[in-house]
Amino acid sequence: MNSKVLNKTVNPAIVMILTEGGGPVATIPPMGDYRYLLSPLIFSVIAILENFAGENVNEVKLVAGGNKILFIKKAGLYFFAIIVDKEMEPHAKEFLNQIITSFKERFPVEKELLVVETKELREFEKQVMEKILKLTNIKKSDYFTSLRTISQKVFEEVKQRGLIPLSVQKRVKSTMYPELTDLSVLFKEKDPTMRKILEMCNGTIPMDEIAKKINISEAKLLILLSKYVKKKSITMKSGIYIIEET
Repeated sequence: MNSKVLNKTVNPAIVMILTEGGGPVATIPPMGDYRYLLSPLIFSVIAILENFAGENVNEVKLVAGGNKILFIKKAGLYFFAIIVDKEMEPHAKEFLNQIITSFKERFPVEKELLVVETKELREFEKQVMEKILKLTNIKKSDYFTSLRTISQKVFEEVKQRGLIPLSVQKRVKSTMYPELTDLSVLFKEKDPTMRKILEMCNGTIPMDEIAKKINISEAKLLILLSKYVKKKSITMKSGIYIIEET
């Protein structure tokens, strides 16, 4: 991957690779680690993709939520780049083509069907993410700071354009994302359950999911976290995510 292109940006793009049917193949940052924050963005991209269904379009540039979005179709897959930093915009196509080349070199695509092991995909996501962070000399935490806002803004604008299906809109969950800002609190905590809760307060997991994992009510969780919020050891950030279909 060409460092000359990547060094031109402070915040690299968010990248998504989807099948023609809209199924996520890979995301950078990895969907597995940030699925709640990325879920509105995933559905926005799928909605945009469906808007061009049936059209002979291989490359599209558009703006949503104040962010430039570029997608390129190659060998039956759609490669999306959501450009975070304005300085990156002139280099978006070259940046995305580098991702495409890297992906195609590593994974075979035959008859528009991707033949790849899940473990290999996850390794690809992490390796590309690490390389981007290294080349741009930014902290991982800085990169993800605006991810929640970007995801929500793009979703809201795509929804306003009438592209988000009502069935998806009904599954939007407004919530809070607790983020532990004072790590010393974690090391001082003696109670194993509370430690487990604090470990999940990384700004990427919503309140209701943390409560579910600990098997307590969301109200009880809020009470447990309130003392840390008062001490400003935890900040509560609002956001949304899309509830998975059951």
